[in-house]
Amino acid sequence: MSNSLNRFRDRIVEVRKMPARELVDNAGNWRTHPAMQRESLTGVLREVGKADVLLAYSSARHGNQLTLVDGHLRKDIDPDEVWTVAITDLNDEEADKMLLVLDPLAAMASADKEKLDALLERVRTDDLGVREMLRRMEVENDALEEDAEANVKPENHLPAMELMPFEHYDYLVLFFKTTFDFERALDFFGVRKTGWYAHMGGDYEKGRMKVGIGRALDGGRAMERIAAMQEKEEQRNDTNPTNRDSKSQASETVGGTSIDIVSESNGHDRGKRDGRLSPHRRKRKSRAPSR
Repeated sequence: MSNSLNRFRDRIVEVRKMPARELVDNAGNWRTHPAMQRESLTGVLREVGKADVLLAYSSARHGNQLTLVDGHLRKDIDPDEVWTVAITDLNDEEADKMLLVLDPLAAMASADKEKLDALLERVRTDDLGVREMLRRMEVENDALEEDAEANVKPENHLPAMELMPFEHYDYLVLFFKTTFDFERALDFFGVRKTGWYAHMGGDYEKGRMKVGIGRALDGGRAMERIAAMQEKEEQRNDTNPTNRDSKSQASETVGGTSIDIVSESNGHDRGKRDGRLSPHRRKRKSRAPSR
């Protein structure tokens, strides 16, 4: 076959069998190998054997000695082991690039959950290190599925705002000085509690921990919920005349959380509560030292 048909250069110039100790460790090797990885690789070598080559080149930086690009852990496991070595004509700069990108390139591959599940079901091992590695793979594969499910928008919940480059939104920003008030708002608007709430347990959905992240809500849907609550309150007032005091504070329970709606009698009272402390403030006041 003509070389003109090959798109990429073949940089492997020789394949040689040699003891690993005859290869020089690359001074630029940035990878570390924890005990779990070492035990897992040793287990695979015991159960399967050598099914891959070490990658090396003649390094001017290392006195033209054959220097590793890939295979440091295998050499470290047993320097006297004879390995098949693929020797390339890379120079130091090219070897640095390969040293840097080999592992990240492999890590960029995504997983087909069904195929991975099938493989995990078929593969059997008696080695404890390999077994632990497969167990971790199974846990990570299940976590990917949970993350995918958590990202599905449920019905009857306010969606996050999805702003397109050509769109414009008017917005109103609400600041919450306490977690208590923020969570009351989430309950009232029916917003899922994910991500940074996962550590709180209970009905909080699993997700990655994040700090300082809020939620963008559809203002129209939010106002619909507020209007529905007000309509319910008016219906209760019509049924029970004693509830018609315009200065009273209405309370609506949504999802097990009480939401206070503050009435405004005039301009100077705007934004003020009706005098009652919120639950977290009452608790704080009760802890004041007695004289």
